[in-house]
Parts: sequence; C-alpha cells; structure tokens
Amino acid sequence: AVALNGSPGDPKSAAIVTDAGRPSLRTASATIAALFGSPGDPLSATAHFQKFKDCIAFGFGQPKPALCERLINAVDQLETRPNAAELSRLAAGLEEK
Repeated sequence: AVALNGSPGDPKSAAIVTDAGRPSLRTASATIAALFGSPGDPLSATAHFQKFKDCIAFGFGQPKPALCERLINAVDQLETRPNAAELSRLAAGLEEK
C-alpha cells in the first residue's frame, strides 16, 4: 500500500510514500478540477453528516451518537435560540445526556 502525503502548508504538493517509508521511484501526475467536499464537488447531505460524526468520534476518541444529534439539532435551531451557550458546551463535550 502507498500513502499520499503533501508538504505541510502547500495544498498543491503531494508525495507518494511506500509502506517501508521510502519515496516511490514511480512518478505520476493528476489534475484535480475540484477536490471532493469542496464547493466545486460538494458532499451529499448524508456524507456531510457522516463526516461530522466521524470527526466527533475522532476528537472524543469514541463515537458519540447522542452528542452528535444534540449538536446537529442545536445548529439547526441556532437562529431561534436566545444564545449559543448550549452549543458551545456541547461542542466542548461539557454537556452530554
């Protein structure tokens, strides 16, 4: 297997590295008109919510389905809430039920 790694801070660079940690001697080039998930190639709503749930699981070290649903609902209702205090507490993991 190989991994595609870019240079830190340079979104246009990429290097192919083998499992052994050595750069590959093969060369390749590709043109990507729009990165997946960008405005030019957006995620579906289902993929967007799954990515959010995956990020929550990564950030907290485990899946948190109830927290995800509360966060999604809090954001959906943000315009009708008196303030964003609950959203802040949920995002920090300080308020779980």
